Amino acid sequence: MKDFESMVKNLEQSRDELKLQAHLFNAEVKDEWDQLENKWEHFASEVRPAIRAAGEAKENISEANKLLMEEIREGFKKVKAKL
Repeated sequence: MKDFESMVKNLEQSRDELKLQAHLFNAEVKDEWDQLENKWEHFASEVRPAIRAAGEAKENISEANKLLMEEIREGFKKVKAKL
C-alpha cells in the first residue's frame, strides 16, 4: 500500500505543478489536460477511497487468506497421502 500511496503523491505533485502552468497550455494540450482532469476526478472520488478501504481491511484479508491457504495445503497433503 505504501508504494501505491507514493505513486499517488507523485501524481498529485505532478498535477499540481502542471496546474500552475495551465495558463500556458495551447488548445491541444488543454483538451488533453481536461481529459486527464476528468480521469483524476474519477480516481479521486471513486477509486482512491475504495483502495484506502481495502488497505484498512488488508490485515483481516491477509489473515483469512493465510488460514485458507493452510487449509488447502493440509487438504492437498491428505489427498496425496491417499494416493
